[in-house]
Amino acid sequence: MKKSILFIISLLFTTVAMAQLEVKEGSFREVAGFVNINSDPYYQYDDNNQMFAVVKVRTENITDKQRRDLSFEGNHGTSVMLEYKVGEVWVYQTAIYSDYLKISHPEFNTVTFNYTEELQPKKGYEITLVNKTNAFAGSGMLTVTTTPEADATVILNGQTMEQLTPYHNDMIPVGKYEIAVSKAGFQTVVRNIEIEPDQKLEVAIEMNYLYGKMNITSEPEGADILIDGKNFGVTPATLDNVVVGFHELILDKKGYALLKTSFILDENTVLSYNEKLTPALSIIPMSCKAGDKIYIDDEYVGDIPLILRLTYGEHIIKSVRGENEKQIGIKKVDITPETNPFMRLTHFDKMIFNVNGASFEMLAVEGGTYTRACLSGDCPKDKDGMVKEVTLGDYYMGEFEVTQELWEAVMGFNPSTWVGKNMPVDSVSWNACSDFCSRLSAITGQKFRLPTEDEWEFAARGGNYSHGYKHSGSDNPDEVMWYFRNSGDSYLTWKNETQLIKKLKKAGCKTHVVGQKSPNELGLYDMSGNVSEWCLDNVKYGQSKNNYRSEQVNRGGNCFSSAASSTILRRQSRFIWKKFPYVGLRLLLEPAKF
Repeated sequence: MKKSILFIISLLFTTVAMAQLEVKEGSFREVAGFVNINSDPYYQYDDNNQMFAVVKVRTENITDKQRRDLSFEGNHGTSVMLEYKVGEVWVYQTAIYSDYLKISHPEFNTVTFNYTEELQPKKGYEITLVNKTNAFAGSGMLTVTTTPEADATVILNGQTMEQLTPYHNDMIPVGKYEIAVSKAGFQTVVRNIEIEPDQKLEVAIEMNYLYGKMNITSEPEGADILIDGKNFGVTPATLDNVVVGFHELILDKKGYALLKTSFILDENTVLSYNEKLTPALSIIPMSCKAGDKIYIDDEYVGDIPLILRLTYGEHIIKSVRGENEKQIGIKKVDITPETNPFMRLTHFDKMIFNVNGASFEMLAVEGGTYTRACLSGDCPKDKDGMVKEVTLGDYYMGEFEVTQELWEAVMGFNPSTWVGKNMPVDSVSWNACSDFCSRLSAITGQKFRLPTEDEWEFAARGGNYSHGYKHSGSDNPDEVMWYFRNSGDSYLTWKNETQLIKKLKKAGCKTHVVGQKSPNELGLYDMSGNVSEWCLDNVKYGQSKNNYRSEQVNRGGNCFSSAASSTILRRQSRFIWKKFPYVGLRLLLEPAKF
C-alpha cells in the first residue's frame, strides 16, 4: 500500500517536471488600441526614465497559482514591471533596447521569446504562453455568480481564489472541481462540477442567510425595536430572524430618550439585552432656516426640521449654519417635565459668526426694565430729560468691540491708527460704521446695527444681572478698562485728570487688544475704556428748531479718558463724518423673528 502511494506521488512530480512552456507560434502581434494607460509613473518609465511598452502574456493550460509563479526578465539594460490579470500577465518592459522576453517557472522549463519587431514606447502587444504538458487535456471557461449579493469568496479544490464573485476564469484546466462559496452572514455553499475541453460553464449559486437568536427587554416595556432602521416589534421580544453579524439597535418609546447601541450577533449563542430607559421630553426646535445642523452636548443629532429627545437636566444645544460654520448659535437649557416642547432656537445665549475668516461672538442680552442715567437710586439733576424708566426686549451685543480683523474682512481695508488684528478698529466715522453694519448684515443674512443709547447702557450695566457699578463690571477702573492712567507706557499718577491728547500720546497712551480686562456681569468686555463706541442716537444743540446742530452719541470713554468721564452714565457726541483715533464701535444684533 505504501509503495502504491509513493508511486502516485512520484508520478505527480514527474508530470510537473515534464511540463513544457512555449510561446504559441504566430501569437506575437501589436494590438490596435491597446496602449499603456496606467496612471502610476512606475508603470510608465523605468529607472533611466525610458518609457515602457506593454506585452500582454495570455496563458493556456496554466492555473491561477502557476501564473503567479511565473517570472519575466528582459535583456541587459531593460527593466520589467508586472500586473497579474485574469488569465494573463501584463509585462511592462523598457521599449528601447528590448530584444527578447525570458519566461521561467520554478517547476517548469524556461522559454525565451525573441521579438520579431522592435517594441515602441507606450504601445501594446500580446503573445500566448502555452503549457504543453500531456497532463493537461485542454481547458474551459468557468463563471461563478452569487445571489442575493456578490463579493463572495470562491474556493476551488481547497484553494482560495483572489477574485470574488462574480468569478471568471477563461483558462481553467479540464477536470473535476469542488467549488465552495462563502460570505459573512451567509451559509457556505458547496458544488461539485466537471470542466470539459472548450466548455463555457456558468454556475449560479443562491446563498441563504445565517440567522441568530436574541432576547430584548426594556424597563418600561413597550419600546419599539429598530435594528439597522428596520422595525422588529416592541419589547419584550425574542427574535430569531436577525442575520448574524454587526448591527445597530435603537429602542424608542415616547417619553423616554432613544437608546442607541450596537451588537454583533453570532449563530451559536443567544444574545440578551435588558435596558433601562431614561425619561426624556420631546422638543421641536424652532429655527429660522431649515437645514441648520443641531448638536446636543457636542453630539450631532440631525438637521432642522427634527424632533429632539432630551433627558431631564441641563443640555447645551448648538445650531450650525453653513458648510464652514459661518453661523453658530449656542443655548443652555434645563429640561423638566414642564418645559415648553416648542423651543425657539432663534434666540441663543451666544451667536458665533465667521465672515471671510474672521470669527466674532454676540452674547444674548435678556430684555428688562431699568432707570436710565441713574445708578442705585442716586439720580443726578436731569436737565436734559435723560432719567426715566426704560423697557427693552431681547437682543445680542458684541462680546468685544469690533476688531480690525473683522472690519478688514467686511470692508477690505484697515483705517486704524494703532494696528493689530485683535485690537479695536479706530478712526472710523459714524457714517462708515453704519455702512459696515449694512455690509455685514448682507453677508450674514442677519440684522446688525449700532445700539441705541438705551441698549448700550443696559448692556454696559450688566442687564438684569447688574450690580450697580459705576464702570462696566466694577467700581475699580483698573480692573475693567483701559483709560489714561493705565493705557500708556507706565501707570500715570497725575493729580489733574484732564490732559491734552498730545501729552497723553507722548506718554504712550493707546488702545489695547480687546478682552484683556475683566468682563461685566453679562460677559461683555471693554464697554468702559479702550475706544469710545458710536450709538444710533443723535443729540441736538441750539436755541430753536431752526437753529441747531446735530451730533451722534458715543459712550464708554476711551484710552485717553479719565475714570470720571468713562462711567456708564457719561455720554459724548461728535459729528457723523468725523473720525478719531480713540472712537470705534460695538455691534448689536436683532433676534430673528417669525
